[in-house]
Amino acid sequence: EELGISHAVHFCGARGGDVPRFLAAATLIVFPTLAEGFSYFALESMAAGKAIIASRVGAVPEIIEDGVTGILVPPRDPPAIAKAVLSLLDDPEKARAMGEAGRERVTTHFNPETVIGRELDLYEHLYAEACGRAPREARA
Repeated sequence: EELGISHAVHFCGARGGDVPRFLAAATLIVFPTLAEGFSYFALESMAAGKAIIASRVGAVPEIIEDGVTGILVPPRDPPAIAKAVLSLLDDPEKARAMGEAGRERVTTHFNPETVIGRELDLYEHLYAEACGRAPREARA
């Protein structure tokens, strides 16, 4: 309210099942986390076709391809976040392309079959190594 932006910014608190509705209404997603493991919110945002600006922490860089599916910024760097936001607002086509690329990345790299296949490959590799045999070829 002090900044005069309360008409455009809303802090909604913890959300339940209505997150997809919020994502659909968003122009882009800003995720300035300071500590993050594997971010399901980043995946949800990308699956919704939204360009995402996020802190380069934890596993976030494994999910978001900087400059392709979103923009990664250093943690605790408000000027970098602002610059990234303005760059996407000034270039809606770039934001749209990032959103499309993000949706494609989630579909191809983070679908259940692919993720489970990678997990099985890892366990089979570790088991074969522990038994002293050569691991079989990984799934495609």
